[in-house]
Amino acid sequence: MNELWFQILICFLAGAGAGLGSAPPLVPLALCVVFTLFWAQLAARIAARADSLLLNRLTGAILTAVGLLLLVLNLL
Repeated sequence: MNELWFQILICFLAGAGAGLGSAPPLVPLALCVVFTLFWAQLAARIAARADSLLLNRLTGAILTAVGLLLLVLNLL
């Protein structure tokens, strides 16, 4: 029970901290929400049909690609 209250407190503090700044731009925010929901649905459909070995390899490939992209962007 204490862990639940701790999580609620952390969420409240994070929301209050995020609300202290200016309002976020609404178009990028809406695009993030829409694309997150779209890609989550696509990932769920792939995961429902695939075996665990394929999912592990896909996860590794995606994380490697994101890591390499961040490394390249950091070096620019």
